[in-house]
Amino acid sequence: MSDAQAVIELYTDFIQKVRSNAQFQANGISELDDLDIAKFMVNVKGKEDVALKRIEATLGPTKSGVPVLIWTASRHRPTDFPMEHTVRYMIRTFEENKKSGVIKDRIFGINDRTGMKRSNLDPVLMRTMVTTFSAHYPERLEFGFVFPTSYLLTVGWSVIKLFIDPEHAKRIQMYTEKEFKSEILKYVEAENLPKKLGGYLPDSAASVSKVSLIDPKDDVNAEEVDPKIIADMVKTLGDVDKTEE
Repeated sequence: MSDAQAVIELYTDFIQKVRSNAQFQANGISELDDLDIAKFMVNVKGKEDVALKRIEATLGPTKSGVPVLIWTASRHRPTDFPMEHTVRYMIRTFEENKKSGVIKDRIFGINDRTGMKRSNLDPVLMRTMVTTFSAHYPERLEFGFVFPTSYLLTVGWSVIKLFIDPEHAKRIQMYTEKEFKSEILKYVEAENLPKKLGGYLPDSAASVSKVSLIDPKDDVNAEEVDPKIIADMVKTLGDVDKTEE
């Protein structure tokens, strides 16, 4: 087989793999012609895994079956509990949903900053959570929406993302409240969102089905979380302290 034939076969197999992917089919891969698909491989010099991830990002996540995890920032005050407590609770929430079968693969995270005040601000928590989940739950985040944005948030995020994996940073999107309610329904069904986020669920019942509301005031024992994750989290917090000295 000549080099030219090998290249043609490589790209033909790639195109077939993409077109047979159920998630890509659900997200509109039929709207791209073969040349469009092949260009993803050309752009990354034949690295198939990278090309597939870029196609996935371009098409967007599948609506059906992606659990939603909501963080209500207005209920969090950094002075109420130690950082370890809050992160333990978030990890336990994630683990419980994995064990119950709600989370099978990826999740869609929403950081609801509505009604947030200065006393709720906690940039260290954001960095710690992104770092912890990137290390111990790789490729779990489909997308993360943060809203409503502000000048301070934009500036803070521009600093935080310097310390995390660029691929993970790309999945975090910042929106105004109006933009969010328009964008979120492209990714998550309205029946899986509370009314205040543009869905149909009563806000008081948003903890059912595929939606988990994280309440940072809930108590958590350290024993309920993998000690390796806690150790890594503490190291991250230590690194943060050093950068702030």
